[in-house]
Amino acid sequence: MSVTFSVQRPVEEDRCDFVPGSPSLHLGNGHARQFLTLIGIDSTNLIGAIEKDEIPEIMRRVTVVKNTPEVFGLVSDTTTEQREGGPRIVHCGTPLSTALHWLDRFHEMLRFAAETDDALIFWA
Repeated sequence: MSVTFSVQRPVEEDRCDFVPGSPSLHLGNGHARQFLTLIGIDSTNLIGAIEKDEIPEIMRRVTVVKNTPEVFGLVSDTTTEQREGGPRIVHCGTPLSTALHWLDRFHEMLRFAAETDDALIFWA
């Protein structure tokens, strides 16, 4: 399963359409949960939206995470540690370059939505 983050515009009370030419981001469920948690959004449900008035706050959060990734537990790449007299430990996780790509792409989406009338960020 995967989650798509997209810029949409309400067309009816309970329906939205994609904004043509807008950026989007596609992540697997596990990565989507990790990404939502990283930017401070509840990841319990993999469906949600960022309304127009919430965009500036989320943009600030994305910028902070991009500028101080180590504070949020993002490591540069997979590292290996050999413990004396013990097993070799390999620290895996999402590479920093991948997380930064997600953040850059999401920042583009936020900026696009902020500049587009009645747009919001939606994911499902």
